[in-house]
Amino acid sequence: MKRVVKRSILSVVFALGVPLAGQTGIWWQRGFVENRTLYYPQPAKNDSTLWVNESLLRWEFGLRLGGSWKIYGGLDAQTDTHDQVLRSLHLSLFDRDLKRPPFALRTLFAQYTRGPFRLEAGKQVLRWGVADLFPPTDTFAARDALSPSGADYLGTWAVRGVYDSGPGSVEILYFPRFTPSRAPLAEQRWVIAPASTAFYRLRFEGVEYPGGPQFGVRYHRILSPVEFSGCYFEGFQNFPSLPVTYLVLPRILEYRGVYPKNRMVGADVTAPWRGVLWKAESSYTRSLTNLADDYWVFVVQAERLRDKWQWTAGYTGAFRVEDRHTSQLPVNRSFTKSFSGRVSWSPISKNLLSAESFLQQNGKAFVCRLLYSRELARSFRATAGYIWITGSPDELIGTYHINSYATMQFR
Repeated sequence: MKRVVKRSILSVVFALGVPLAGQTGIWWQRGFVENRTLYYPQPAKNDSTLWVNESLLRWEFGLRLGGSWKIYGGLDAQTDTHDQVLRSLHLSLFDRDLKRPPFALRTLFAQYTRGPFRLEAGKQVLRWGVADLFPPTDTFAARDALSPSGADYLGTWAVRGVYDSGPGSVEILYFPRFTPSRAPLAEQRWVIAPASTAFYRLRFEGVEYPGGPQFGVRYHRILSPVEFSGCYFEGFQNFPSLPVTYLVLPRILEYRGVYPKNRMVGADVTAPWRGVLWKAESSYTRSLTNLADDYWVFVVQAERLRDKWQWTAGYTGAFRVEDRHTSQLPVNRSFTKSFSGRVSWSPISKNLLSAESFLQQNGKAFVCRLLYSRELARSFRATAGYIWITGSPDELIGTYHINSYATMQFR
């Protein structure tokens, strides 16, 4: 049955795209091939691999069916040498695999526009946040966080309705099916087990995906030169909580992945002042179960452009309103209570040199990324860089100091 469904969707994509491109519609397509090589100078305790190679092919298309209708879609094909991509030939529609699928339907949605109204239904990449690093209001935005090298947003099945009057807009989101973020794999270097589990054998009991829909609404307003918005979302936590059971005599620690239900209220504002673009974004998330914490996260960020330079500086803060002492994956809050910055210089259009940094406010963790990118030929770009991680071993990020790595990418 699954094969029939997948073949049917592919048939629709190509049937709509190829025959109609030169007849009644306007067709466009784009894409890229990317190869990335990573080198870790040090082996990890649970992962001795030093060299990793990742390859990705992404193809996107758009088709206007005349009048008010358009169709958009995209497909991914990928592989790697580190077993982060499944070794089976199948097309993923719902992104519920713990690993990356070899073939994935990234997007496929229809858009209907009539005056100020716009309706989009299908698999889409959706975001609300205005901040650069883990925007607090992007609660529903699924991400691929298997490793920092492949971090990307995933498509989610949703219905999106927008009423845009120009200075103001209202956006309503409805998600009939939950799409989780991909978390790091337990047997690889981006998961470091707590010291308290050293005398236990870990046993994974599987993932429990929640049923039921998710819902969100956002109001956005422009009062030139200021933009602001407020939003509300009711759905499920994007990264899993990990309830554990200790079996003392056999020394086994059983754990499973669950996605507790929560509610989020958020707001953001963007305003220029004295040649600097200021951004502020905040959200309060309340868990509706005892498997997750209640917390408030906010970001303040400043950006400045001048000639060939771009500067960005910001602070991310967080307060745990209610600590339920749960075993949550802190991927979405690991960079809170910190200062961040980015500077980039592009002397000519073909070259880009950038440096990004993260400093925990207690000074116990520091991350720096240096990248140099150059266009070698038309439609061919190479990027090289190094990511340095250091810090105290009693801090979450500091424990990853052995994961500093060099990278080389061709696109």
